[in-house]
Amino acid sequence: MTLRVLFWHLLSQLDICLSVGFYKHAFRLIVTMASISRDALKAVLHHDSAKLRCDFEVGEVEYISAGIYYDEFFSRFLIPNKPCVFGPHITREWRAVQEWVMEDGRPNFDFLAQNFGDAVVPVADCKMVEYSAQPKSDMQLAEYLHYWEQLNEDVRENTSCLYLKDWHFKKSFPDYKAYRTPVFFTSDWMNEYWDKRPGQTSDDYRFVYMGPKGSWTPFHADVFRSYSWSANVCGRKRWLLYPPGQEDCLRDVLGNLVYDATSPELHNPNKYPDYHKACKPFEVIQEPGEVIFVPSGWHHQVFNIEDTISINHNWLNGCNLDITWAFLQQELALVKKSISDCRDMEGWDLQCQMIMKANTGIDYPEFLQLLWTVAEPRLDQLRLYSESSRKCSNSRHSKPDKPLDRSKRSQELHGLNTRLSSGNPERTVESTVSGEILKPSSVEDSRGTVELEGQSSHCARGAGRILSNTDETATPSDMDRATNDHTGSADPNQPSSPCSEECTCICDSDTTSRWSTVWHMIFDLCRIGMILESLRENEDFCRLETGSLCVDPQQVIGEIICVTEGLV
Repeated sequence: MTLRVLFWHLLSQLDICLSVGFYKHAFRLIVTMASISRDALKAVLHHDSAKLRCDFEVGEVEYISAGIYYDEFFSRFLIPNKPCVFGPHITREWRAVQEWVMEDGRPNFDFLAQNFGDAVVPVADCKMVEYSAQPKSDMQLAEYLHYWEQLNEDVRENTSCLYLKDWHFKKSFPDYKAYRTPVFFTSDWMNEYWDKRPGQTSDDYRFVYMGPKGSWTPFHADVFRSYSWSANVCGRKRWLLYPPGQEDCLRDVLGNLVYDATSPELHNPNKYPDYHKACKPFEVIQEPGEVIFVPSGWHHQVFNIEDTISINHNWLNGCNLDITWAFLQQELALVKKSISDCRDMEGWDLQCQMIMKANTGIDYPEFLQLLWTVAEPRLDQLRLYSESSRKCSNSRHSKPDKPLDRSKRSQELHGLNTRLSSGNPERTVESTVSGEILKPSSVEDSRGTVELEGQSSHCARGAGRILSNTDETATPSDMDRATNDHTGSADPNQPSSPCSEECTCICDSDTTSRWSTVWHMIFDLCRIGMILESLRENEDFCRLETGSLCVDPQQVIGEIICVTEGLV
């Protein structure tokens, strides 16, 4: 039985227990977490990921001005790999927005210098090019801020244009909570993996950017072909976005990607013979407080059209994992081609992996380690879910002698960091898939997320290639509709809950929270299993020494099958 068939069977079997009505106080649980519905999961697992992306044509960059469910974002943007822009409601309560910005909208240089001035930050010179990149150097933040304040308003008259890039602020100041990751972006396997590496000093993929008017980032796609999100704390940016594949039209006769996507040289057919085939880029003007979602493999170029501070994350998850895996295979193929004359040398395969890791930041063994790091807590979580479900079922006939400690069991749900808010009659669960904790305030902050009224989306201001504006909102899924049912009554056509009201095991709020996240865990494991099957059949991977691998892929596949069969 393949993993796809197994998960499809699992969905049909779990349909009964996940379609039952919940108590009124539990309805908010479903929308306060990064969870996906049964219908959304079915739609994804029933089709090939690449085909789902091909079925969606991007005619505009949508602007999300109010509330939207995570389930809707998952179906409308993550899976089809479409860009969008969130309005400033998503960042309004951030500490960075309140403390790093003056009343006139300019950066608060005094506050930044007083609180973070001693930090050493990476700075790029936007007016210089070395090896198709802007050369970088390190300097103290206070020194950089002083430089920034002294700049001439006319950027053309400045001899340099320094841009603070890729500052690992959260790692440098872990106790300063500058922002809270919006719920839409919390299923973040990259940072989940790097955060869990024991004894490592490697950097994460959370960044702060600060730059004057005129600073910019050259044409590129993000690391591992990951997703990215970028929030303007202050200032404005101009984005040029090219869908995957269009970057090939911006390569010169030697195959090198253009450095500046606005360069007049692109119109020289002798140097860029395919540029005339390129589509017009999607152009977005990002205003203060807005957050842009950049999908996997979308090449882009970014200009600061005002003094700007932004917060950026790179991230991947089950929705774009296949894109990352395809990218790694392509990168290894290029490495093998570049040193093909050394193929007969001993250790050639290992050398290829080392070069690929130097170029991209990861090799096949570490990619496997990332997958296992993500899979392990989800496997544990589903085992616990299966165990508590059996206890709930048994409790219909025999009540346990002693109630279980719910708070203790809740803390054991590692990987989800689920816990109940004390004293809240609605028992809002603070949880996300990848371990980012949602406090009650963050549910309000990041959510435009879960407002049940006033949901709307339209074209992002300044976005090019607009076919039509739209106020269309996706139809809520079955689980979404449950959140709008304030009667608290179960559907009479649905089977009753497997738990009685007197059940003393974890079968009320804790179980409901797991019911509302079990789909995401199943989706994650399904995606991991499919990539592991491909990895196991990959010739280059099979030539690696087993001693260099953290786990046997076949073992993980077996565990995935075992734990999901235990739920049936």
